[in-house]
Amino acid sequence: MNQVVAKASAERRFQTFLPAMFGGIALFLSLVGLYGWMAYSVQQRTAEIGIRIALGAQPGNVMRLVLKPGSGLAVTGIALGFAGVWCVTRLMTSLLFEVKPTDTLTFFGVAILFCAVALAACYVPALVPPASIPWWRCATNSIRQKWTTRVAYCIESE
Repeated sequence: MNQVVAKASAERRFQTFLPAMFGGIALFLSLVGLYGWMAYSVQQRTAEIGIRIALGAQPGNVMRLVLKPGSGLAVTGIALGFAGVWCVTRLMTSLLFEVKPTDTLTFFGVAILFCAVALAACYVPALVPPASIPWWRCATNSIRQKWTTRVAYCIESE
């Protein structure tokens, strides 16, 4: 009896496995693309980030500076994904069993998963700037001292 049921549902299982596999591949490709874009962006801004660090920017501020564009891109992607999925689920109603096409739990679960993956993809390049700026540790104290002296002089002269 189990073999008969397995044979009867094999085509449906394949029809549901295929979109799930393509969705997983799409998630992986978006992760790689977002990571590549963030790594390139951080590489282009290395000098700016180094100057900010040398002038006393806290690591959290530098992290926010790098994470903000990536998280904005992720939120935009999620919003466009919601709109696209809302339209496409109407076509997939024949493949869904005991699940509404607009299942909110699934929608928000996937959105949270994509947010977590996107933040992970943005977090790795955000750790790179201090490591890629070898002079910042040596120059930090002297530049800070010069900068604070100049700022103090400007404040006193006013």
